[in-house]
Amino acid sequence: MRSSKKANEDCEALDGNVPLEAGADEGDRPFSLFAAKFTLAQCQQQLASAALSAQERSHLLTRMAILSLSRGEPQQAITHCNTALTHQPDAPLAHYYRGLAWIELGQPTQALCCFDQAIACSATPMVQVWSDRGHVQRSLGQYANAIQSYTQALKIEPENALLLSAISSLLAITGKRKQAHKLCDRAIALQPELADGWNSRGVIFLVEQRLQLALDSFRKAVELSPTFARAWCNQGTTLLRLGRWAEAIASFDQSLALVSHPEAWNGLAWINRGLAYLRLGQYSEAIASFDQALQRKPKDYMASLYRVGSLVMSGTILHHVVHPAQRRALGQNLFTILNFLKVRLAVLVALFLVFAYAQGQWMEQLRAGLPGLLAVGIVGLLAVDLWRHRSRFRVIWQTYFHHPWLTYIRAFGIVVLTLGTYTTLERRVPPVLRLGWADLVFGQPGNIIFQPINAIATSASTKAMPPPSGPLPTPPPETASTALSHGTVPWAAIVIGLFWLLLLLGIPFWARLEERIFRRGANTWPQITGRSMVFGLIHVIAGIPLIGGIVLILPGFLFACRYKWVCDRTLRATGNLSQAQDAGVAASTADHAIYNAILVSLAVGSLLFLA
Repeated sequence: MRSSKKANEDCEALDGNVPLEAGADEGDRPFSLFAAKFTLAQCQQQLASAALSAQERSHLLTRMAILSLSRGEPQQAITHCNTALTHQPDAPLAHYYRGLAWIELGQPTQALCCFDQAIACSATPMVQVWSDRGHVQRSLGQYANAIQSYTQALKIEPENALLLSAISSLLAITGKRKQAHKLCDRAIALQPELADGWNSRGVIFLVEQRLQLALDSFRKAVELSPTFARAWCNQGTTLLRLGRWAEAIASFDQSLALVSHPEAWNGLAWINRGLAYLRLGQYSEAIASFDQALQRKPKDYMASLYRVGSLVMSGTILHHVVHPAQRRALGQNLFTILNFLKVRLAVLVALFLVFAYAQGQWMEQLRAGLPGLLAVGIVGLLAVDLWRHRSRFRVIWQTYFHHPWLTYIRAFGIVVLTLGTYTTLERRVPPVLRLGWADLVFGQPGNIIFQPINAIATSASTKAMPPPSGPLPTPPPETASTALSHGTVPWAAIVIGLFWLLLLLGIPFWARLEERIFRRGANTWPQITGRSMVFGLIHVIAGIPLIGGIVLILPGFLFACRYKWVCDRTLRATGNLSQAQDAGVAASTADHAIYNAILVSLAVGSLLFLA
């Protein structure tokens, strides 16, 4: 919204003795006959006359508000509008221009109240009031209300391309994509050079995850309107999803430099900018971006979460704990995160208590059925994730077959070291370290990724099989022939084999994601140590015992060493830090993925073939 520009346009319209807006009330039309041509000084001179009616005074003061807005004096415009409303409380234009002035002052909520009053005071509200009301509601994230406002405006001007484009993007965001495409195409057909139309088309494609088409649309929008801040932000978001982080940062910088009024996307732009820096391993810049987002919305959950994550990954978390000034900000971040999660945490604790202590037949049935439901859910999530990566299946081939045998030997050595360490420590640690949250669901801690295998094996045998504990599941007491077959066809074994294949297909993508998060940018030993600890302990979320999470710090550290060695070598050869980090992530991803593949294969093999 450009209220100063709008005020200038209105001044030109009034000076030309034409109605302010099509659809304005008859009571406002004297503007064109009485106050339209007055300058600010002439308005003041006219107001000195005692013979003026209340309506004429209101019109003069509204004219002065318009002139003040055009001169970049929104506070003065509000003063004039307030005085105008004392003479004529039901003057729609005074309410409207007061709303535009509040927008200039960065107060969209106040502006929305003014637009609502303008609509309430007018028998036939002008299209611009509905349109600007929709713009403000969109800036506040009130998408359903904005759609209603734009719809009212379209009833007045059904061929308004700007309105059609505005409503189409919101329809896409709210899930009505087919209708969104129809309205956006209509807007672009009416006005092919309308930047808003191309921006809306990009939003629709972005919602549909058609990223290249979205990027092309946003580029067209900023080409048509280089000062279109929202389009620059949307382009940055698309580039971020495409993994083109440096380009994304440039787009976010451009959008934020053009911002004149706070809108809902401003904070998100800072968060996404921080994420791009986080991906590049530039943690100080990432933290600065999250700080900017928190200045705009101090209790933003995502900004707080990413800021704490950046502090951990940069190795500066202890510094912030020790120093009082930084500790206060960190405490606020942690409070925001916990406050956001409090309901979820309460529900989770309640479920754990129910599973631990509830009695009765219904509870026994629930306990018996939950593992199966969990298994189905895990398989569904794996399938959905693979479908999402269907266009990048070449990564699977490259991971497993484009690396030398030394990679397999190194990964196998890490597997042996991990299992050996776990076996040695598991028997010697206090019982509390052998606990995991899966105790409450399955009766024994174990990685929930193996739950489909356990559910299949349990349903195929007369004796329940214990779930996996630690890095490997406990071998079943039955043989494959007695526990995993029905009749002559080993259906359970076949299904388990298919699930194993599903895991192998997904491992390269999950390993790459973990390496980007935990390894990229970790070039100092404190960073490597800190991130390796987080890498290991975060696996406790999957249900493994505490000792399992502690042991997994070891392979995390070894993957980090591999990353550092390749990254440093590439940096010396090329002098390009980003290229070096990409090479390091690729190398550590190969070790990590093949390590996981060997581990999963051993687990499934022990389940199927070991007596």
